Amino acid sequence: MATNISQAVLLITTRCNLNCKLCYINEECPSDANISIIESTLQYLNLQLLKEIIISGGEPLLRPDLIFFILNYIERYSNIKVSLQTNGTLLTEEFLKRLKRYKLGIGISLDGPIEINDKLRGQTSKVLNALEILSRLDIKIGITITISKYNYLALSNLLILLSQFPCIKLIGLDPLRPIGRASTKDIAPLKDFEKSLQEFKKVFNWINKKRKSPIILSGVFNNTAHKDYCYGASGKLLVMHPRGSFWACPSLLNNLSFYIGDIKTGIKKSIKLKKLDPYCKNKLVKCIGRCPVRSWLSLEAGKIDCIIRKTFLGVYCNI
Repeated sequence: MATNISQAVLLITTRCNLNCKLCYINEECPSDANISIIESTLQYLNLQLLKEIIISGGEPLLRPDLIFFILNYIERYSNIKVSLQTNGTLLTEEFLKRLKRYKLGIGISLDGPIEINDKLRGQTSKVLNALEILSRLDIKIGITITISKYNYLALSNLLILLSQFPCIKLIGLDPLRPIGRASTKDIAPLKDFEKSLQEFKKVFNWINKKRKSPIILSGVFNNTAHKDYCYGASGKLLVMHPRGSFWACPSLLNNLSFYIGDIKTGIKKSIKLKKLDPYCKNKLVKCIGRCPVRSWLSLEAGKIDCIIRKTFLGVYCNI
């Protein structure tokens, strides 16, 4: 049994109904998990000590049966925060009404206004329709925005669009990881991004003064249960691949250096990902540091993280 794992990411499928331009998962032979693999993983995890489970993919809504199996399995463990990360295109009113009985956080990926998101992800109209349904059902969600050179100038316009939906409680700015279908060529230019982010901050503050429920910028302020950027940074993350292997980070699937075990052997080794970024000392009072994997893949990508913290926290360590 895994006693040192605080967070588990269950990739129930690596299939997807979209073909996103910048997806960090780019498997030649996508696969689905089955109930046996998921149940074995859940049995291996110490659910009484586990703090969070993220159901993800691929696109997890391609397998709603597996989603509900997980939710029913862990329903009695009130200590576990459970969330579902989706592209939002397959969310229906019927499905969301079924979800309402569970304590479940929902995260939706959206990378720009309609014309930009259509180029990067596709089917934006279906996502906006889902946001309307979520608002009508009063289900609060988070939006994740992957920052790249294709959308950094449109962040303020996207924020204005999103502010129209009462369901949106959180917005996360997630700098591009140059892996999978993305590369370093897709990273936003640092100086121009910083200028654009200053405008985003002004719009963000202006919108929150007018909204009944202010939007929270997630992943910037140190309001998490851990002191590092993420649980993976301190070696407390387990990522389940649909075929039953375990990995240290969802961004590093199939890189054997970050394979940590499987459902048959359990965890063979623990990897503290913060060692990948020795330049980030995480010594500033308000700062939780930056993504060590992103910085390991590209220091330029890592600096995007730092610019976000500089803009919103007013602190910068010049790394």
